[in-house]
Amino acid sequence: MLHRQASDTRPHQHTRGPIWLFLIAAALLLLPTTSASAQQGSVLVQLTAVNVDDWPQAQVVVTVLDSDGRPLADLAETDFQAQINASPAPVADVTQGIDSSLAIAVLLALDVSGSMAEGGALEQAKVAAQSFLNGLAAEDTVAVLTFNDTVDLVQPFTRDRAAAGAAVDGLQAEGATALYEATAESVALAARADSSRRAVVLLSDGLDHGSTLVRDDALLSAQRLGVPVFTIGLGDDIDRAYLRELAEISGGRLAETATPAGLNQLYQEVGELLRGQYILTVDASTLGLAESEPATLRVEVSFGGLTTGDQRAVCPQRLCVTLSEVEEGEQLAEPRTLVAEVVSEHPVTSVTFLVDDVAVLELSEPPYEFVFEPASYPDGNHTLAVEAVTSTAQTETRQVAIRTGEAAGGGISGSLLAIGVIVIVIAIIAAVLLLLYVRRDGPESVPGAGPDLLPIGPSDRSALQKQSRVLLEDGPLPPPAAPEELQGHLRMTSGPGAGETFPIGGSPVSIGSGHRCRIRLSERPDDEHDIAPEHARVWIRDGQLMVHEVRRLTEEGATGGGWEILTPGEAFSVGPYTFLFALADETESPEQPPSVPNILRDHADDSASSGKESASGASSTPDASDGREPPTLGSSQPASAE
Repeated sequence: MLHRQASDTRPHQHTRGPIWLFLIAAALLLLPTTSASAQQGSVLVQLTAVNVDDWPQAQVVVTVLDSDGRPLADLAETDFQAQINASPAPVADVTQGIDSSLAIAVLLALDVSGSMAEGGALEQAKVAAQSFLNGLAAEDTVAVLTFNDTVDLVQPFTRDRAAAGAAVDGLQAEGATALYEATAESVALAARADSSRRAVVLLSDGLDHGSTLVRDDALLSAQRLGVPVFTIGLGDDIDRAYLRELAEISGGRLAETATPAGLNQLYQEVGELLRGQYILTVDASTLGLAESEPATLRVEVSFGGLTTGDQRAVCPQRLCVTLSEVEEGEQLAEPRTLVAEVVSEHPVTSVTFLVDDVAVLELSEPPYEFVFEPASYPDGNHTLAVEAVTSTAQTETRQVAIRTGEAAGGGISGSLLAIGVIVIVIAIIAAVLLLLYVRRDGPESVPGAGPDLLPIGPSDRSALQKQSRVLLEDGPLPPPAAPEELQGHLRMTSGPGAGETFPIGGSPVSIGSGHRCRIRLSERPDDEHDIAPEHARVWIRDGQLMVHEVRRLTEEGATGGGWEILTPGEAFSVGPYTFLFALADETESPEQPPSVPNILRDHADDSASSGKESASGASSTPDASDGREPPTLGSSQPASAE
């Protein structure tokens, strides 16, 4: 439009002159805005890492790139501003990576598939990798990983440049390209490196072939661990979409070259980018932040009249855990989904939800969520907690106290409440008197078994167990009484650790693979069994063993929740482990192998199980040579009837 204005302007058109001058002035006013907008879109700020070793002084690694994807150099301390939880935090110092004492850990992931032998690709890659190593500072560490059909760490993280160089020189090309597995392994290894500045430089010349890991899982792993991946694509057969997405979600960059001769230049550019990162010292001493609480850190860069920035969640103590969707002291009557948020410097290996200090669900990947069902617990006070564990064995727990049951309604006077209590007490006394009368004049009952469910004689123990199991499945069992002394024990008769004995009393004892279980089992002793962190709970009541399989959530829905009541000499299984129950004053008979009940058997199997006893009351035991597999806690199949 400006060119047309200049060519159309003629001296004798005086009446139009002011209009043209106005339009030219307006256009000139628009020029700074257009230039600024383009510049704002071309400057990229990435908050790459945070080191909290000297908290409340934090070292923040910031990458600032220009429109060509190159480091923006010569920024001053006044060009940076920092905020923590929206409050200004002074920037005390700014240095660049090349001048900083904050070491970086770099993992070189090199494609050594058979195609890398063509055109001297691998040899050029070796030269480029050696040049990259020479550009690292003395305090930096480097590791070398290769991938073809398999993924191999040929050199763990080291400051020994000669060792790293020898690992690179010894590489040979053969096999396929397990690209997805190489991605996951690379970021996992880099995330565990002993440095807050970490990076992966990954070279590939082809599509994935041979990985057991799928594409989305590899990308999710890179995104979750937060290690920047700088991807280098060689040739025309690369998976460009994958390499670009991998770089973008991790905070890295994608670079490509059509020929091996361009590799050296690309590796040099990655080295320049890492050396060009800015390391800021941010002072949070005046903000009064709780070190156990996560905070939001934002860093902004002002350049050429523009301001752009990036932010991330940080934890002053390296591992922070919050439990949301529930308040301290809250009354819960309906199911509630609890959400745990974890901010960690190192990879999180597990997040466990606990109810009253008992593990109920363990997760290895986000989202960390658990549905708490108040109806599964007695009315009253409970503690909900979440525990996170990192790859460095650091542990952090957060908990809240809640109450279960319907909240008390308003407007009830003290006198009405007192009357209600009196009525309840009278009813209880009447029930006790009636029970004593029935016990005195009624048929023989089993001592210590509570109110009779049926007229019970010595030969009807299975009928008692049958009715007890039905009642247990109809509703939650009242909490067992606290033990006063050892009442019995379980002896492991099969599985790893067979022969070991565990004491049992009147309080629940947890069995499972979790580290909080008193009877801890291997999570996967073989490929056929999967034992939950807390698989079952056992305790003794009235001389009988109460076995409760813990209800838990899986991808297919809820599982577990079954019950069984066992008498001394009976046994149950959890995966390949079999436990034999005996009271403290009884001994086991090795000549009589016990039957192994399944606490998940259907009611239809009760008729078969009730036939286990003879008319005289002696328990009949199936022959171990009949070829039947012992049923297992958590099995989807009922126990076989004889």
